[in-house]
Amino acid sequence: MKGTRWRRVPWVSLSCLCLCLLPHVVPGASLLPYGAGAGDLEFVRRTVDFTSPLFRPATGFPLGSSLRDSLYFTDNGQIIFPESDYQMFSYPNPLPTGFTGWDPVALVAPFWDDADFSTGQGTIFYQEYETLYGERRLPVLQAESWIRKITNNGGFKARWTLKVTWVNAHAYPAQWTLGSNTYQAILSTDGSRSYALFLYQSGGMQWDVAQRSGNLVLMGFSSGDGYFENSPLMSQPVWEKYRPDRFLNSSSGLRGLQFYRLHREERPNYRLECLQWLKSQPQWPSWGWNQVSCPCSWQQGRWDLRFQPVSIGLLGLGSRQLCSFTSWRGGVCCSYGPWGEFREGWHVQRPWQFAPELEPQNWCCLWNDKPYLCALYQQRRPRVGCATYRPPRPGVWNNNPQDDFRMPNGSTVPPGSSEETLFHYGMTWQINGTGLLGKRNDQLPSNFTPVFYSQLQNSSWAEDVISSCNGDSSCIYDTLALRNASIGLHTRAVSKTYKQVNATLNQYPPSINGGRVVEAYKGQTTLIQYTSNAEDATFTLRDNCTDFKLFENGTLLWTPKSLEPFTLEILARSAKIGLASALQPRTVVCHCNAESQCLYNQTSRVGNSSLEMAGCKCDGGTFGRYCERSKDTCEEPCFPSVRCIPGKGCEACPPHLTGDGRHCAALGSSLLCRNQSCPVNYCYNQGRCYISQTLGCQPTCTCPPAFTDSLCFLAGNNFSPTVHLEPPLRVIQLLLSEEENASMAEVNASVAYILGTLDMRAFLRNSQVNRIDSPAPASGSPIQHWMVISEFQYRPWGPVIDFLNNQLLAAVVEAFLYQVPRRREESRNHVVFQPISGEDVWDVRALNVSTLKAYFKCNGYKGYDLVYSPQSGFTCVSPCSRGYCDHGGQCQHLPSGPRCSCVSFSIYTAWGEHCEHLSMKLDVFFGIFFGSLGGLLLLGVGVFVVLRFWHCSRTSFSYPLHSAEASP
Repeated sequence: MKGTRWRRVPWVSLSCLCLCLLPHVVPGASLLPYGAGAGDLEFVRRTVDFTSPLFRPATGFPLGSSLRDSLYFTDNGQIIFPESDYQMFSYPNPLPTGFTGWDPVALVAPFWDDADFSTGQGTIFYQEYETLYGERRLPVLQAESWIRKITNNGGFKARWTLKVTWVNAHAYPAQWTLGSNTYQAILSTDGSRSYALFLYQSGGMQWDVAQRSGNLVLMGFSSGDGYFENSPLMSQPVWEKYRPDRFLNSSSGLRGLQFYRLHREERPNYRLECLQWLKSQPQWPSWGWNQVSCPCSWQQGRWDLRFQPVSIGLLGLGSRQLCSFTSWRGGVCCSYGPWGEFREGWHVQRPWQFAPELEPQNWCCLWNDKPYLCALYQQRRPRVGCATYRPPRPGVWNNNPQDDFRMPNGSTVPPGSSEETLFHYGMTWQINGTGLLGKRNDQLPSNFTPVFYSQLQNSSWAEDVISSCNGDSSCIYDTLALRNASIGLHTRAVSKTYKQVNATLNQYPPSINGGRVVEAYKGQTTLIQYTSNAEDATFTLRDNCTDFKLFENGTLLWTPKSLEPFTLEILARSAKIGLASALQPRTVVCHCNAESQCLYNQTSRVGNSSLEMAGCKCDGGTFGRYCERSKDTCEEPCFPSVRCIPGKGCEACPPHLTGDGRHCAALGSSLLCRNQSCPVNYCYNQGRCYISQTLGCQPTCTCPPAFTDSLCFLAGNNFSPTVHLEPPLRVIQLLLSEEENASMAEVNASVAYILGTLDMRAFLRNSQVNRIDSPAPASGSPIQHWMVISEFQYRPWGPVIDFLNNQLLAAVVEAFLYQVPRRREESRNHVVFQPISGEDVWDVRALNVSTLKAYFKCNGYKGYDLVYSPQSGFTCVSPCSRGYCDHGGQCQHLPSGPRCSCVSFSIYTAWGEHCEHLSMKLDVFFGIFFGSLGGLLLLGVGVFVVLRFWHCSRTSFSYPLHSAEASP
């Protein structure tokens, strides 16, 4: 009994001890509902790498200090923000050093590592939530709740959210590795702030770290402009990095949750403000917009008593405003320039409440870079012009002053009638018993007749009294009627003023006729002719710009050389009448690499100006904001320690690893393929053999780009040439000035940084950096002058040669015109230089295309031609791609050169080196020959039968007349 009790007590005590020693159980974060049942869309491609379609938040997405327009996700656990729509890569290999903030790609990485969906295992679900106007969606509410709790900000309201869920994702290669990962990324923004939530399924992160051969997983984000954060797990042991589902978030108290603030600072989002205002307005205006137009000049409006001058500080310096409120329902306001020229008009719904009306215009048209929002604003608030303006005068209601004096009998008093006739009209005119002058209290006799001007002129003493009136009829009348010359002179002054007012009201500034939209391609001159209805009108620009030139006759020349913000405003002024008018056309410039790539209907505004930049539709294997970069296999980094050869691709995987050079895995890691290896000399022409990732473990060749078959034997594809002899460098000289007392090393580093960020990355080094001694300026400011010799490398592929020979100098001038702050390195590389012009940079050495051709070579089969084009550079072109074979012959490029396999068609057989000859087939020939003989034989038989039949018929039915007469 005691022994039994003694044996049980330790087990009970041990159990209690274990329970006491167990840590507090922390719950894991649950993934938001995903899959088809949650309304998600599935996107997966059964390839080693793939990217999703682009997402375009209407508000943009704040990342770092920028507002990004688009983003996409990849199979490798990233959400990437590309510089352009055509720069979409999957980047399977994580950065070896983690994020630095100045990484070449802006991305958010919930689990960046080389994944593989090619074997049919795993999938990806996603859903985009747009809640611009306060819509309530359950997943969005859950994300908002987490964000508010972690940030202690109860005011966050999501306007756009993206949920991406990677389900059962396998590591590369999927058929060799064990375990899968399931995790989720949620990106949410209210337009000004943005956050990322990474959720990892509890127990669902199962990749085997022992099987990873390349760079280790990376989690966190980088904005690409200096703002970044690496996951706390990046400093932990490797086995903890691959188990983020166990990571405890101290802010939320949950495991498997990581949280990141993606915006550097909070900024107003004018796209969102505009969209919300547009939503609150009817699509078309519902109240009377066209009742009042703006006067066409400030002088005209000042004498129109319907308009009053107002002060609206929001419109900037140099502008004056007139407003007219016809009722408490609103009115119009008009803005004028320093010469009195009409600039713009807008409707005001509530009198004297200008800011609520102007703010939406600023949100939609001035403070964001999307012109389509301004077009939507103008649809709700149509612009007020002056084309239909009429001054206050008789006849304004039907624009016909001829019928203003209509008698009760229907007749009309013609213009220029006598005073007696007009008096009779006024005394007899009435409506509903009320006369023209209203109801009068004094009783005039029915036969009352005033003294008319013609009667006073007949006075004998009139000449002496009215001599000072100088023939003015109103002065003469008042002087004679009142016998007071001073009153007459005062009347004359008032009459003169009235005539001046009437003349001003009826004077219109010169018109400007011409294109309202001006489109131009970089470096090319566009000519637009503007005309006016005034013969003495002269044209000028309000502000001068080196890219524009306007002649006095209205000829406008535009040669775009830079993307400097500029508002084009054309003025036409008549010296005769002293009035001016203004026109602000839309200016759209295209900076795409080729003019055929320009999309003038898809624009973005450049700064706070009227200049718009056309979008680019990249083609021919190009990408980048301006399609200035050629797609190359080296754009995506190769596997660690694998070198990438431009124009060819990644070299072979390191020893003991197999793959295509970008994706590599350990040999023998698969039970199915552990005994498989490539046969000796399996691939021809330096092709690299590796065991395929497909289930059959078959050997596969990675061929140089020239070859078209699976064994690298048959050529025919075009490819980039190799550098046979290193060509001389492209050399330029620059004269620079700075006021920072920089050292030679700092100037060298700064110039190298600026030239290294040109659109075409061809800069090599600065071979000379020398300070130029010059006298100190009178102002005493420490300006230093520098002479720099810079060298660039010619390369055969892409538009490098064309850029270096034809665009380099202009690009350098533009680069030094717009300098941005940069990060510090060992030597300071952010010296700000004074802007330079074309006179400060010139050629030292440049090679033409024919000279460069000798330095490049088409390595491989015989017969390849070296062909040059500005967009593609030098290309090795097979005759097979240029119609080498005639008459449908099939071309194969063999080691000895191109060879044609001629084919037969119809009745002919092609032959010859290029299948250029045609011969009739022998069997067809004999068939035609004997067929023709048979046809002739049948024709002869037919003719014989016809003739025979005709002869027999004639013999049987002929009766001569003389035989009948001879019978008895």
